[in-house]
Amino acid sequence: MKMVMTDKIEHTPGPWTIHDTKGRHARYRVWSPSTGFASIATIDGDSLCSKARKNQEANARLIASAPELLEVCQEIAALADGQGRLNMMEVAGHARQVISKTRGKS
Repeated sequence: MKMVMTDKIEHTPGPWTIHDTKGRHARYRVWSPSTGFASIATIDGDSLCSKARKNQEANARLIASAPELLEVCQEIAALADGQGRLNMMEVAGHARQVISKTRGKS
């Protein structure tokens, strides 16, 4: 199945950003300037435990990376279909950037 890259997006356009509320519950909020700062997602949970906080932050990074992850997947699909404007090295470089950002290493 070939993907049509001109399909209209139905999600909030990126970039999505993480805000640490520093609160006990609803620790992280993912938002986009295009939403007028309204939340796209809220990561809830007891943040008194350091392991839980690390998991919440990692989940927030993964959610916030969704638009870029979709973009990379579309680039890979276009390349595989012979429609890509980028070469394999450019797509791989973009993928590595997004993976690093998602893992908190950007």
